[in-house]
Amino acid sequence: MTAFLVVAVAPWLLSLGLWLLRPMIDRVLSPAATVFVVPVLTLSAALSVCASAAAIGAVMVAQSVLWMRITGVAVLALLGWRLCLVAIHGARVWSSVRAASAFTHMRSQAGDVVVVEDDVPDAFASPSGGGVVMVTSALVEALDERQVAAVVAHERAHLRYRHHLWIQSAEVSAAINPMLRSLAGIVRTAAERQADEFAALDDRRILLEAIARVALLHTSQRRKSSAEPPAGSGGDIVERVRALAGPVPPPQKRPVVVSIAAVVVVLSVLTIGLFDVVQDVIAPEQGEAPTSMFR
Repeated sequence: MTAFLVVAVAPWLLSLGLWLLRPMIDRVLSPAATVFVVPVLTLSAALSVCASAAAIGAVMVAQSVLWMRITGVAVLALLGWRLCLVAIHGARVWSSVRAASAFTHMRSQAGDVVVVEDDVPDAFASPSGGGVVMVTSALVEALDERQVAAVVAHERAHLRYRHHLWIQSAEVSAAINPMLRSLAGIVRTAAERQADEFAALDDRRILLEAIARVALLHTSQRRKSSAEPPAGSGGDIVERVRALAGPVPPPQKRPVVVSIAAVVVVLSVLTIGLFDVVQDVIAPEQGEAPTSMFR
């Protein structure tokens, strides 16, 4: 029983460790590495926590003591609630994707960039229909030609690196395990920074001016209308501007990625072992009592 408890608690402790180490993770990983590595790490942690909750709940429900059964049901109910939140999040994302697909028919007429009539200066990318970049008429009017091209390159980078998939992987992980919420925020910011670096390959100053100009326009509009910033405003503007004003991020150090990969392997082994416990409780092997391995 002691060995089972150690294995079952390990995913929660590792998740807590990730939450405590999030500033260091953000500091030592480059934006490009963060976009890929952190979602894999958080998804592994979330699946491991799911397996732990399922194993703890199944084992306790199988016991003969009433309070243990009640506790097991509560644990399984908590797991079910978190999975319901994942389903709700997925429904919202799907609704957003379907809404963005309305621009797909315009893509064939105008290429991968579509100008939409709107008074709000904004730009965003949608993976629907092979990928399309939407730019508002207000943004085109507010920026010069080179700045608009830099913004479009930024949005194309989101499509090129499939940021929507990595961001949603981190968001789903956070829906399962709230301790991973801050790491999901790190992924969103890193995606913006990776897109910035891609768009700034030719001239960092042009993109920097475009971001600053759009941020000032958003601020001015919010003061007039007291509205929230548009969805495509692009993360932490101050951090992005500071990063663009500095040098290009150095190549990612391999030992850091190897260390994180080792944590992912450990979490994967824990997940497999814990789901195996659930299977042993639900359908024990022939000649073995459902709870004999926990005594």
